Amino acid sequence: MKAREIILVIFVFFLFVITSIGIGFFFKSLNYDGAFYINMEITFLIFIFILIKKWKIDIIEKIKKVSFIRSIQISILSMILLLLYPVINLPNLITSISDFKIGIMEPEIFHFETHEQIPINQYYYITRLVLISPILEELFYRGILYSKIRLNASGKTSIIISSLLFGLSHPGSEQFFVTFIGGLILGVLYEKNKNLLECILLHIFMNTLTLFFKINYTTENHFLICLIYLTLIIGGIFILKNYILKVKPNE
Repeated sequence: MKAREIILVIFVFFLFVITSIGIGFFFKSLNYDGAFYINMEITFLIFIFILIKKWKIDIIEKIKKVSFIRSIQISILSMILLLLYPVINLPNLITSISDFKIGIMEPEIFHFETHEQIPINQYYYITRLVLISPILEELFYRGILYSKIRLNASGKTSIIISSLLFGLSHPGSEQFFVTFIGGLILGVLYEKNKNLLECILLHIFMNTLTLFFKINYTTENHFLICLIYLTLIIGGIFILKNYILKVKPNE
């Protein structure tokens, strides 16, 4: 019975993907350039509404108040994760090492002039990246899919399966691996604190920071950069263990 329920969740995910593709083709037939973007929002809203009703999930109960101090802690964690992107992105890391290079995140403001392939209004794109997508994805993957799996499996199993589904929703080996790791962190955060708003905030902070940083590759200062990454990893684990995942009774 439990295995059947988990298989049902996986089936729902692939139905979600197929529906999204179908809606995308519909908008593309209308010659709407932003079909890939708008179809995801519509599909998320449809499935979130249906699944909340069908599986009787109380989403509001999962969204709790987040203190200012905790928001700061989550923002610091998001910055550490962003700076660790060249390491978390394992396929990219392997490629760069094979070329005797190492990646490092450097400040750079996102410019639409250099991203002409983005076929939608820049203001909508930014709003979608930093607000709409984090909210919809966390409602769907942690709030609904994870919660449904968790009723029928252990925390670890639920985190892994929901993270795999989250990764599969982002095509490409690099995107999959990075979002899978991100899903694991978000899953652990939700499993421990049972607060969907914390996951949404971490997701928002991460996506927002991508507008101000880019990855750059260098053949110099490898030892120093590796030392920085080691410090970031230790610091990230310390903050995650001692602050982010350590909930006080009144929070």
